[in-house]
Amino acid sequence: TWSTSSNAVGATGVSYTYSFGFPDTAQLTTITMTVPSGTGGTPGVGTVSPSSILGGTASLSGHLLTYSFPAVSVNAGSILSIEITGLTNTTSGGSYSSTLTASDAGTAVASGTTPLVTLTSTVLTSLSWTTSSTYTQATGVTYTFGFHTSSNSNLTAVTMTVPPGTGGTPGVGTVSAGSVSIA
Repeated sequence: TWSTSSNAVGATGVSYTYSFGFPDTAQLTTITMTVPSGTGGTPGVGTVSPSSILGGTASLSGHLLTYSFPAVSVNAGSILSIEITGLTNTTSGGSYSSTLTASDAGTAVASGTTPLVTLTSTVLTSLSWTTSSTYTQATGVTYTFGFHTSSNSNLTAVTMTVPPGTGGTPGVGTVSAGSVSIA
């Protein structure tokens, strides 16, 4: 699998986490992972398991992310997980997979491709939420939510969460280009 701490195009300080099962016992020294063209940043190493592959370094060259570590034997059935920090997502939205290759001294031992991860250009920023009353169990309360989109977007719905136990019959109050009130 491949997951990202942010699905927003152009997001900085992003972490990518790769997890995979290893099919056979083998000696390994590197794991390479493809990333979307235009991915940047200064990669660092986050959480890594098993502990036998700790102590490695991360590098990014073009669309290839590499985690290198001292030679270690990995047993068949082992689950490896590598978190790479400090990345900047590509500025091109779309769905991307990553091809992972495990190697020993430059010779590929195993490889596979992850499911798709979608990076999108529509992200909500400058989020705000206010309430007309901060008293518990108050009735007739109005919540006002504000946000900006990261690009020109045609929104058809916006979903907001409210505290557990909030009740009543919501109605739409004032709607403007910058906020929505729910009464």
